[in-house]
Amino acid sequence: ITRCYEAEQSWLPALLRILSYFRSVCEFKNRKLSRKHIKHRKFEDMKYTSTRGEGNVDFAGVLFSGFAPDGGLFMPQDIPRLDRDTLLKWRIFSYTDLVKEICSIFIPSELIPREDLNDLIDKAFSRFRHSDVVHLCRLKNGLNVLEMWHGVTHAFKDLAMCCVGQLLQYFLKKQDKRVTVLVGTSGDTGSSAIESVRGEKNIDIESVRG
Repeated sequence: ITRCYEAEQSWLPALLRILSYFRSVCEFKNRKLSRKHIKHRKFEDMKYTSTRGEGNVDFAGVLFSGFAPDGGLFMPQDIPRLDRDTLLKWRIFSYTDLVKEICSIFIPSELIPREDLNDLIDKAFSRFRHSDVVHLCRLKNGLNVLEMWHGVTHAFKDLAMCCVGQLLQYFLKKQDKRVTVLVGTSGDTGSSAIESVRGEKNIDIESVRG
């Protein structure tokens, strides 16, 4: 449940606060990187590094790695600053369209062309029961409920897992490879992961419940 005010006509402000947080983390990490390493960086050059300071990995490498080799979590080396016009444009976007825009910033078109990325996102959310994917239900007195349970397994994790499944399949199909995904779970992560790759020809999945 989230309480929203009239000035916030969508959940975009919350998203911007999250991006602001990650930007501050990146700025802290970048102080440990050489000037040469971060100079003239563009969206098309987006790379990821470990929270423990190692690595210069592209998106595909992160997708198939999980944890970084040093035991840290991968994070973008830079969080792009978005101008006011972009944010105003995004305010009217659907959840699906906004996901496409944000993913295009962090996934270079050299790895996944924009048209292919759009198709992957559309397919990822095609099994959701609500056309909005994430539906904001407005109640009385400024109280709103953000409905994140319209995925196949009714878990909010479907929002991310359905996209991960499509991205994995995209790279595996291009490389003519097959992988086995091992999921350790004590709750709804396992079922969400299983459904995200159901029917995909290049992925096998095993779920271990603790």
